[in-house]
Amino acid sequence: MAISIFIYYALFDKQGNQNSLKNGDYVEGKDYQVKINSQGEKQYYISKQLKQKAHQHYGIHNKPIKKEIDQAWVGKKQIAKQIAEYFQEFNTKPMNLQIHYENRQQFNKFHMSLINNDKYCINSDQYHILHPESIFENYYILSDFRNTDIAREVVTDFGVDVLPKIGASMSYQQENSRTQQIPLETTLIHSSISRFHHFHKFNANLFCTYQSSNHIPGKWAITGKDLVIDNYRLYKEKKFKNREECDAKTTFMPESYRLYDPQECKQFFDYIQSDEYKKLIEKQGIAFIIKQGRDIHRGEGITLLTPNEHKNFLQMYNNGKKCKDIKNDNDTDVYQVQRYINNPLLLDGHKLEARIYFFIASTDPLIIYCEKLALLKKCALPYDKFNFKQETHVCNTSLSKKISDDFVVEFALEGLQDYLLEHKIIKDKNWLENNIYPQIYQAIIHLVKSGEHDLFKDSRVNENFAVDFLIDDDSRVWFLENNPNPQLLRSSTKRSMRHFKMFGDLFNIQYSYLRSRAKRLNQLALKMKDAIENNSFNKEEFKSQFQKANRNFFEPEFQILENSSYVKIYDDNLIGKDKFMGYLPEGCLYDDKNKLFLIILIIFQKDTYQYKTINQISSVKFYILKKNDTITKLTKICLKTNIFIKKIKTFFCFKINYKKTQFYKFKQSIIKLIKKVQIHQYNQKQKI
Repeated sequence: MAISIFIYYALFDKQGNQNSLKNGDYVEGKDYQVKINSQGEKQYYISKQLKQKAHQHYGIHNKPIKKEIDQAWVGKKQIAKQIAEYFQEFNTKPMNLQIHYENRQQFNKFHMSLINNDKYCINSDQYHILHPESIFENYYILSDFRNTDIAREVVTDFGVDVLPKIGASMSYQQENSRTQQIPLETTLIHSSISRFHHFHKFNANLFCTYQSSNHIPGKWAITGKDLVIDNYRLYKEKKFKNREECDAKTTFMPESYRLYDPQECKQFFDYIQSDEYKKLIEKQGIAFIIKQGRDIHRGEGITLLTPNEHKNFLQMYNNGKKCKDIKNDNDTDVYQVQRYINNPLLLDGHKLEARIYFFIASTDPLIIYCEKLALLKKCALPYDKFNFKQETHVCNTSLSKKISDDFVVEFALEGLQDYLLEHKIIKDKNWLENNIYPQIYQAIIHLVKSGEHDLFKDSRVNENFAVDFLIDDDSRVWFLENNPNPQLLRSSTKRSMRHFKMFGDLFNIQYSYLRSRAKRLNQLALKMKDAIENNSFNKEEFKSQFQKANRNFFEPEFQILENSSYVKIYDDNLIGKDKFMGYLPEGCLYDDKNKLFLIILIIFQKDTYQYKTINQISSVKFYILKKNDTITKLTKICLKTNIFIKKIKTFFCFKINYKKTQFYKFKQSIIKLIKKVQIHQYNQKQKI
């Protein structure tokens, strides 16, 4: 693997002790500074020299470059604006109020003092058409991270911070105003919050054609504890090309009970009151963990089903009798219970959890990258299945810090392989490459594919996630949780280095896709300009060309770095099993064969009035079919109907995409339409 040497370290990552430091103090070390934040935590700031060694793009794109209007557009500003208007129209996509906005559009609410201008995207797209250097020679980044966050520091390390005064540290008075005009040259929205688009209209106030955003609307489908389980269940029911072959690659989710489902809730409470359960916990101590809430992460909302919690839970649900009465009034009331993996891989007697970052680079089409190296988190207390302390079983950094501020819990997964080989726990020298990483990549692909239906499909959106896994002593990988907005700490120089390189590689991927897209769109804009000037403009033809050009795929001159810490693991641009990049078998392919269609059969009765024939609608029938059955079943339905009516009636069959949530309204609309047709036919009959 061509990974920077600064990312690969020995097993443990330790720093000197600076416990005597107070808030605001700092010490100089070789190539770093240590500062103490307001919470009394040590923060490690790496030097310019280390940054230069860590990433080759450091300082390359952060010097503003503005040139004269591109030669091809001199004197053509108005045409460029007209094309920008077309781009806005072509790039407008419907967004689901519940899924993509959680029923909370807040466009009129103050946010970061930013001015909402409904013409902003037209003006911004026009600017990028006239000034291509704004994309190809700079990183113009809009960010709201705190100035002390590493995620904000990298903005000026790698690009231009277009509004350096805005951020999470703004005062209430500063934020609750509209004083900041978003610069037209902005190309990347690099936000600390997932709901930035709740305050600024997509494709109008922000998130324009020539921009990229680091959050995906609808991503809760792959991060929400309850939604992940729901979607995994549905995903397992898909018609894979070879279910048996694919099932072997989808068993990464521990057995789960959804307590918001009355049937599963009852099954769970019946089980934990059984003799079988009593015998099990006598043998292994803890059998289940309880997960509460949808948008709660970092070890919070997790409870071990200890004997005390067992009693509390039985009381809370009245021994399971309240299962049918429990109402989830908000996301925090959502409970799931998962089987506890009681045979974890241990290091020096401590339980371990793995964390790896993965990046959805695009949702149109779906493209996924994953870091080549993972970290391990070591639980603070030695593993003992009968020790019910949280820190024994949950390896979260924030929990470990409560035990000892000097206890460093994170280290490289590669170091673990060396340890296991040395202690003869494993024999394969390529254990990670042959066994562990493939399982992790497979789980990530399935996780994203299971929730893909809710992800806003748009080439402008992307997001980085941190997914946690457990490795058991049989070398099986188990999914724990997927974290949006993962916490990025500066708890050591090496950790700061790792995050610094990660951001540099993320910017490289984001801008490689954006620049590839911009190149194609600029070429299309020139064609549209010529067509407008020659009075040969065909709107529908150019709309079709726009949709093809606006999808994400690399142009030859824009590729990710060879020594990137990310590797591509899925690409929907590719055909067949190639889209899995070798990490999943062909049997895991599926198409929309299980997609439902609504078949509408309209039967006409031939009626004769005064020697004239009118095909009057006599009945309408609705059938819901699966796509792979459409041809055969529809034929049978039509033929059967034709035979049944003995050619007395004629009929007409047609199909449309079927969505369960829309079926009732659509059916009612069809019936109303048919009634109108029948009234019209009756009137025609009266005229004869």
